[in-house]
Amino acid sequence: MSLFVYHIRDYHRIRRKISLSEAKTIATALVSSILDYCNSLLYNTANKDIAKLQRVQHCLAMVVTRSPRFSRSVPF
Repeated sequence: MSLFVYHIRDYHRIRRKISLSEAKTIATALVSSILDYCNSLLYNTANKDIAKLQRVQHCLAMVVTRSPRFSRSVPF
């Protein structure tokens, strides 16, 4: 999880300087590459660990769309 958080923090720093389409491309590449790399490890993963991954994805989606911190849904 800390790897995701590290990349999201770096990504947040450059988000204001890129367009929405570029932001979506970078976010998709970031998440896809890491999840595809460890896809076989996720097969028998506990629900609590899957929930952590979903929270990380939600956080990244909020950064991409520049949503308010406590928004409930993210238009992606």
